[in-house]
Amino acid sequence: NKSVLRISLISQRAPNDVYRSIFRGLVVSIPHEFSNISMKWFEYLSQPRIGESFFRALHSAENILSFEGGRYLGPKFVKQNPEGESAGSVGLRSGGNYLITGGLGNVGLLLAQLVVKEKKLNLFLLSRDILNKDPRVFEVIDQLKSSGCYVEVIQADVTQNIEFVLSDIEKRFGPLQGVFHCAGRPGKAQHRIHNITRSDGDEFFDSKISGSERLVNYFKNKNLDFCFFISSTTAILGGMGDALYSSANIFEKYLIERMASSSITGKWLALDFDYLPRVIPDQASPNLGNFGASLFENALTEADFSEVIESVFSFASGAYVISKTDLNKRVERIKSNT
Repeated sequence: NKSVLRISLISQRAPNDVYRSIFRGLVVSIPHEFSNISMKWFEYLSQPRIGESFFRALHSAENILSFEGGRYLGPKFVKQNPEGESAGSVGLRSGGNYLITGGLGNVGLLLAQLVVKEKKLNLFLLSRDILNKDPRVFEVIDQLKSSGCYVEVIQADVTQNIEFVLSDIEKRFGPLQGVFHCAGRPGKAQHRIHNITRSDGDEFFDSKISGSERLVNYFKNKNLDFCFFISSTTAILGGMGDALYSSANIFEKYLIERMASSSITGKWLALDFDYLPRVIPDQASPNLGNFGASLFENALTEADFSEVIESVFSFASGAYVISKTDLNKRVERIKSNT
């Protein structure tokens, strides 16, 4: 038998979602790296009364708790039935203008392949780095162009002067109708907590926090049909060496939840996916750690991905996690270190 160190973070809800994201990222990731450490984050809106119910909640099996409206709440995932949504469906328009940030990454290319099959439209693929891409990426771009759609690759960083790039697109082609925000450094399980540096944090947080906020600020007063923030289930499940990656992607969920509760126009979704198929064969697969097997077990096929993207256009604004199996059971499995 080994002793378990139990660490509880107790804090009033921070007005800044960055701090909340970091706390949650640590709580879901540390147990992957240290099997003898149990983490809990207890967040409150108003000071709870210190009594029996408080200590019972503190010693519950939940690793994330909030105290709101006199109740202790833990996260639960509710199965979503697309046919049950009444929010009104949006979709791709023929001749419409669509942006994919991180457009030369795996998820960006997957989306691009799907989008050009649906309608004849104008597609803009943003990438921070073009010169150092695998030559096979540009073979995929040529295939996209052969579909009859207009496809343009733009070298741009969502954290720097993105407003100028977006304005230039709209001057040349008219307003954008939809955005798929995929930009961000991929998690590769290489940043164990004891080795994390400030520069590591900047790399992960720039595109997911600064970049996401700049996109929101640019489009919040425009008549955008939709904006989808694409991320990974690692944001929810954590992973060995993925505390930074998880924290950065959790921020997008908080940001989307703020958008969903505001009067902003358009459909704003945060979509967390399990492991996705590779567009470029033989791309290195990340080391997902002890619990990474569950991601591979639940890996999505191209057909799965296509079905999900077609379905989410009918969803109400908010945060969604795409999992083939019961997500609550997966979370329980990780919490119990099995």
